[in-house]
Amino acid sequence: MKDIGDGLFANLIKTQEQATELLNRLITTARAESVYGEPIERDGVTVITASEVMVALGFGMGSGVGAESPARKDEQESAAAAMGGSDFGGGGGGGGGGYAGARPVAVISIVDDRVTVEPVVDATKLGLAFFTFAASFIVVVGRLLRAAQKSD
Repeated sequence: MKDIGDGLFANLIKTQEQATELLNRLITTARAESVYGEPIERDGVTVITASEVMVALGFGMGSGVGAESPARKDEQESAAAAMGGSDFGGGGGGGGGGYAGARPVAVISIVDDRVTVEPVVDATKLGLAFFTFAASFIVVVGRLLRAAQKSD
């Protein structure tokens, strides 16, 4: 009987190599050139953008083998023999993905010998944070009020 683990081990090595390659690609995006933009100079004023760079990676793997129940064993062996093999059961897989992104967080201005740093406000992010907080607050207050009514 062929060892199912041999094929799975080869697939795991291949998946690990692919995940490492993806991670290396994502890390190359997090370099100084990605964080600080090219200086722009006009009329004695130099402006440089500063960005936040985010990199994320996730992956998973799985495997399986056939059931050892005697009732299913004969059926699985017959199906495997019909396909040209004598083994039954098996399985395996893996997948992954990554994300790399950047968003501006500040603008650095240089005028003569004076340097100023102005933050960039992300109104969408602030709005989402506010609505998330408000919804959580309403849920917690609602549960507290229901618990207080039940105890009376």
